[in-house]
Amino acid sequence: EISVAAAAAAADEVAKEEDEQEEENSLGPAAVREASVEVCVMQHPGALCCTRSEVAVDPVKRHATISLHTSVRSVEGKGGPGPADSMQMADYVALGAQAIADKAREMMETRTTAAVELEACKETARAHNRITRLLQNGKVIWVEGMGDVEGKFGHPCYKLRLECTEGTDAVVDCVFKPAIAGDGDGWHRAPMEYVAYRLSRMLGMDLVPPAAYRKPPGGIELDYRKFDGGAFMYWVADAEELVQAGDYEQACASSRWGAGVDPRLVLSDTRILDVLLHNSDRHSGHFLFARHWTQGGAPESPQKRPSTSSSSSSGAKAGGGGAGEGDGGESRAQDERVLCGSQNRPVLIDHAASFRQEAFVSMEHENAFQTGPTQCVGCKTYLRLRFLDAKAIKDEFGEFLTPGEQAALLERRNSILAYLDRLVDLQGYDKTVIH
Repeated sequence: EISVAAAAAAADEVAKEEDEQEEENSLGPAAVREASVEVCVMQHPGALCCTRSEVAVDPVKRHATISLHTSVRSVEGKGGPGPADSMQMADYVALGAQAIADKAREMMETRTTAAVELEACKETARAHNRITRLLQNGKVIWVEGMGDVEGKFGHPCYKLRLECTEGTDAVVDCVFKPAIAGDGDGWHRAPMEYVAYRLSRMLGMDLVPPAAYRKPPGGIELDYRKFDGGAFMYWVADAEELVQAGDYEQACASSRWGAGVDPRLVLSDTRILDVLLHNSDRHSGHFLFARHWTQGGAPESPQKRPSTSSSSSSGAKAGGGGAGEGDGGESRAQDERVLCGSQNRPVLIDHAASFRQEAFVSMEHENAFQTGPTQCVGCKTYLRLRFLDAKAIKDEFGEFLTPGEQAALLERRNSILAYLDRLVDLQGYDKTVIH
């Protein structure tokens, strides 16, 4: 037994030396190697699998190597026939391959999470976190029924003001879209507002207003009515339809859609999101130009935040307020309690019609600005799509999407990647991917 163990250890050392030599050939002197970690598990009674992971990166050569090495050893029991007597060598190889797959899956999840978190802007992430916590837990201190919405679409909708209950005096204005029986034949599925927001953030987008979904045990009481649950969506102030700020050609030639905003990416990200959501309800009225919830880019000079008094303009949309909203009677100190950014940006609203079975949305479809099929993609969105796997979808949306809908979402993600990969092959990377 000692000689067998020694031989196995020697083989491991030889393999390790060979791996290191291969790395030396591909990596330069600037390479950084992580400490090697070996984990041993009893993959099956009588079969001990020890897996070693090694990662090395060379930031100068833009090269990385990831190595997984597994050895499988027989572990005999005391007296009598042991588990090893019932296994063939093919079984040991299969168990070792299984151990490698388990380790690779674990590494994929942790490394993907680390990559996404590293890429995210910490300041923007903190702002989103603060707003969504308030949407999820804030106390309702003011309510206004949006009768024009209920009269036009047949479902109730409210504008609310929420106040922080965690020790600050921060407030946020929002739209409450309650869940209704039957989901309005699929056109008013309130949880999809939250799904749209979270999915957009998972892809690195910042076009959909922050949202939360509440379903407390005792329900939600507003305006002498009680609802089982509903979506709380950030209210965007100073809103107008995006086309009023400028059409696509004007936006490309100037900064009509906001300083630093690339109209090509706005439409590309919108189409990718709508294909994933199966949302065929993206007409021009669901593109707004409004005060963004985070900075949306550093302002050139200090700007006063918008008034958020209890009056609302006529014709307000579910998700945005009309330009010039409020009577300006509040003090600046009270205005600054409202969590908001400093510049207007393109905003996407109204995703309650997502995941309707009869809908069909394609990357090749025309959009509201008549610019033709999607021909480009943002580099961040393109990469994040690779990370949108079945586990991420289930973990994030398992409460709101059926297993069939989760599978369909993953299939649409695959079709989008295939479409974009074909564009890169046909047009070239530089003409397709925008940095």
